Amino acid sequence: MGNQNGSLNGFSLSGSSSNWVSGVGVHTYVSGNICEGDSFLFGSNYYSIDGKYNEYYPLSQGCDSIVQLNLTVHD
Repeated sequence: MGNQNGSLNGFSLSGSSSNWVSGVGVHTYVSGNICEGDSFLFGSNYYSIDGKYNEYYPLSQGCDSIVQLNLTVHD
């Protein structure tokens, strides 16, 4: 199988693609700050390292919601 190339025109896809998710997604950004040695609960996971973490919430209408956490750990 492998990767296949496609073209995105507006909101339609022509060609083939193995990475296409249909529907319009909703992307929300949140920030979190913790002190070194603490952890941050996001979704069902705990994080303790600087970084960006995503949680995906599939909806029955085919549109997914994505929440991205930008976590900062302070000394």
